Amino acid sequence: MPGPGPAGGGMSSSALESMLARLYTDEAFLKAFLEDPGAALHRAGLDETDRASLLAIDRDDLLLAAESYSAKRLSRRPGGAG
Repeated sequence: MPGPGPAGGGMSSSALESMLARLYTDEAFLKAFLEDPGAALHRAGLDETDRASLLAIDRDDLLLAAESYSAKRLSRRPGGAG
């Protein structure tokens, strides 16, 4: 199944990856996204098509990924576990 991209009129891979990275690493942005996804993505400057692509993301999977990235970042800090 092809993902969103230029051929499908959706987000470009780099834009999607950039926004996902922000959701995974920016706790304030993730919180805003979870509280009001459409508004958070609009404030981030995404157009309607791009917002629709990200609004389709499974919230549980998003939270799992964000928690995983946070744990990895903490473990790489001096004095962190791992």
